[in-house]
Amino acid sequence: MEEKIASAIQIAVTGGKSGGRNANQLSAGALFADPGTVPPEAHVLLPVSYAISVEGLFFFQTDNTDITLKRLSKTPFFVSAREDSGRVLMVRRINSVWLRDFIRPSSISGKLLLDLLIFPEPGVKSRELVEYALACASIAPFTRTNDIESVIYLLIDEFLPQGTVYPAVVAVPQLRKRCSDLEVRYTDVRKWLAQRGYIDERSLVDRDETKKPTRFLVFPREVKISG
Repeated sequence: MEEKIASAIQIAVTGGKSGGRNANQLSAGALFADPGTVPPEAHVLLPVSYAISVEGLFFFQTDNTDITLKRLSKTPFFVSAREDSGRVLMVRRINSVWLRDFIRPSSISGKLLLDLLIFPEPGVKSRELVEYALACASIAPFTRTNDIESVIYLLIDEFLPQGTVYPAVVAVPQLRKRCSDLEVRYTDVRKWLAQRGYIDERSLVDRDETKKPTRFLVFPREVKISG
């Protein structure tokens, strides 16, 4: 595995695919050959001497034609954007799915990474992952803050992924909790969706008498968001 990754890094570095001024600065998508595995915002640059692939996060050093490689985590992750509000967008690949979460750079710690299911490899200190995450946050491209649209973009990916058959429903309690996690009001998200005709004005209630009734939002059609 390491020989394959080292070879891919060598090709990217010597083939002019680095994307940065430093030949050892690769883009997030540089080592993803399969279109089905390419991360979102694949053009974003990683810190110098780091690379990600489906096999995880790697630190590498080059010496002429030789590449020394160290895997830091089996979970590939990076920061794809930072807002003027101070938040950054963390992107990570869990169980073959790319997930995104807004976080505060000041909250980045070994514990936070563990909570996000980003574990260090044996012999790797959590501090090494934290340093990489902070370096990612410091160079991530700025994006204009638009809490509602950016959060809805994440919510749709999570609750209504590609391939969803419409009309579709989303449980309100789970949606409320996720909105709280992402620091926006559920009522604002619902209003944005309703104004654009993405949800029915009414909602459905599961009246299963064996449990507390659950309310659902009804999505008659796919939500289209640019970005």
